[in-house]
Amino acid sequence: MLLSLSIRNYILIDELDLELQSGLCVITGETGSGKSILLEAILLCLGGKVSGNIHKDKQQATSVTAIFSSSNELNNVLDEKGIETGDEISIKRVQHPDNRKKFLINEQVVTQKTVESLANYLFEIHGQNNHTTLLSAGSHMDILDNYGSFSALKVEVSFQYKLWQNILKEIEELDKQKDNLEREIDYLSFVVEELSKASVKVGDEEYLSAIRIKLQTRDKEIQLIQDLNDQLGSHELDNIISKSVRIINRSGKETTDFQGISKSLDDAYNHIEEARLALRALANSFNDSEYNLDSIEEKLFEIRDLARKYGVKADQLPEHLETASMQLASLQQKVVSGEKLISESKTAAEQYFLLAHELSAKRISAARDMEKKVQAELSMLKMEKAVFKVEIIALEIGASTGIDKIRFLAITNPGQTFAPIDSVASGGELSRFMLAFKTALFDKTQSTTVIFDEVDTGIGGAVAEAVGERLKKLSEVAQVLVITHQPQVASKARQHILIRKIQGQHHTQVSASSLNAADRAQELARMISGKKITESGVKAAEELLDSDS
Repeated sequence: MLLSLSIRNYILIDELDLELQSGLCVITGETGSGKSILLEAILLCLGGKVSGNIHKDKQQATSVTAIFSSSNELNNVLDEKGIETGDEISIKRVQHPDNRKKFLINEQVVTQKTVESLANYLFEIHGQNNHTTLLSAGSHMDILDNYGSFSALKVEVSFQYKLWQNILKEIEELDKQKDNLEREIDYLSFVVEELSKASVKVGDEEYLSAIRIKLQTRDKEIQLIQDLNDQLGSHELDNIISKSVRIINRSGKETTDFQGISKSLDDAYNHIEEARLALRALANSFNDSEYNLDSIEEKLFEIRDLARKYGVKADQLPEHLETASMQLASLQQKVVSGEKLISESKTAAEQYFLLAHELSAKRISAARDMEKKVQAELSMLKMEKAVFKVEIIALEIGASTGIDKIRFLAITNPGQTFAPIDSVASGGELSRFMLAFKTALFDKTQSTTVIFDEVDTGIGGAVAEAVGERLKKLSEVAQVLVITHQPQVASKARQHILIRKIQGQHHTQVSASSLNAADRAQELARMISGKKITESGVKAAEELLDSDS
């Protein structure tokens, strides 16, 4: 609630400090006394636009400070903005003559946007041209949902809708990538198949190169073996050695020298035999080889071609195969995921529409109940001919708020067709519509302060009495500030503020003060009698106060 208001150098106010109470507070004063100045000052403080010159002393800055009681919700908002919190929240605006301005919340400098964002948490204003919540079709759904206490179900609907839409976005992304995805899968499938078939291992190129070199020299080695075999396998060589040994033996020369020569010839024969055996073994090894040059060269050239093709070294081909296999598996999983997403999308849509239809059914029921309550309040306010209607149109498409389009419509006179309230109601009727609406929803009121600017314009007598009663009822759950001309309304107040305009020869000053019981009677008598307070006016004022005490 609004606890206090301090104004300095604003239009016709030099200095004003006002403490406000809970419940119903009325603001009265003669026509032209400046009753709306307080309302305009509050709006200015909360970021309202400056219209014209607002400085009483054009050389000095204007300031307006409004102090509100805080709440957990408001403190949470302030915490998010890094502003110190407490039981109260002080909002101040300083407007300099050169158009510079400064906003402070709890003595901390903030932006105008920050201040404006807090306005809806602090109060509602309803006047001849300010029925924003009632006239704004965008707010009608929130009002009905708040009335029906559908916030939890609405959160479920919103969550399910976002889940559904997120899945659709994923499907859309996959669809955009579909052609590229298919091409990439085809390419990677080919790579994996080709490299898997080649079955290249690290070190294969080096190993096969060594074998190739060996196989390339094999024919020459075989010819060498053949040539050596031809020479060493000659019988003449054996005969020469045997004949030489026999000659030495027949000579009878058994000297050490000839014995050594004989032995050397035997050794030569043995070494030649060993050489023959080694050549035979070497020849046999070539004949038994599991490799042949053509197959080795074919495999080696295949490995080198693959390496060039994929732009890697031969030893990197196994790693390239592993990478391609992983990429292929990932893309194939995307395809599988896409099919799964389509199924999930269908499930999410079904769940969303199930919840949305449940919410729609509840809204229809709540709307009928709301219509009855508003209709009863309109009757109380002497608008028996007016009819209030909540129009709910079910849409085929969904939204985060459900499948409904909701509008508040009205008829103020028989024979009219239903239309938006502002197009069929006059200014005074609009104010009473808003009052009927707020009172009907009075146990759902969220704002701690509700301001009505001349809600009773153009009425009197029993209607004014009914308006006063409804305002008093609403003040049971919210602080209600009312600018009024009607004594029947003013008599219901817990606090009565009088606005006075004092005009001197060279000076005009507006002041505001909270009236005591005696002063209230005098002010009500003035409102009843006019400029000259009559005895009957005083008596009527006292009766009004007695009846409401």
